[in-house]
Amino acid sequence: MLRLYLYYIKKLILKMNKNLENDPDEIYTVIVKNNEYELHHIFDWDFGIDTHFLEELIDGYEIYHMPVIEHAGVWSMIDELRDDLHCAKGIQLYLEYCQKNSITPQIHGRNIDITDLYIETNIGYNIIANVDILSASVVLGRKQSYLDQYVTWYTTPTRKNGYVMGHYFNSFEAAYEDFTQRAKDLFNTHLEAKKYWIRPLKEREIYER
Repeated sequence: MLRLYLYYIKKLILKMNKNLENDPDEIYTVIVKNNEYELHHIFDWDFGIDTHFLEELIDGYEIYHMPVIEHAGVWSMIDELRDDLHCAKGIQLYLEYCQKNSITPQIHGRNIDITDLYIETNIGYNIIANVDILSASVVLGRKQSYLDQYVTWYTTPTRKNGYVMGHYFNSFEAAYEDFTQRAKDLFNTHLEAKKYWIRPLKEREIYER
């Protein structure tokens, strides 16, 4: 199954390269299904990010591969058209993909930020704040239906391993105090690890005994 799939992908790349020889700026959409692919040409005058991208994410299509420079273009279009786009769910799906794949506002050397459009949720809580310390994060969530219910979780910047060790609260002040303390704990853990690795080798060997 895998070998057959890779065979089709190889054929697809060769066919796309052949088509792009005439005009490298032409737009193609590729649909891979049941080990077969379809290559469709989209005229630039007919391209719409809603119709040809965001709505397809809602329909269940997934991003297989997308170069960083293409993400930069999509971010630019969404930022420019943010008041005119009607596909809100598609934007959420795309920004969720970006978070999981570390696509940040500094993509391809540009500083474009559309992360304010993203409403991150987990089991009915909207994530309203987060702190990232290298590969670890702590987040603060607010219940969607009850404004007096909050939670803090440990997670990662990409949310790859989910949300763990939840602390639940009925007041914002108590939740934010816990959020602050957990962020400090992450930072202190990072500092202790850094201190260990930068100490002289002899001191490190004594420390390990």
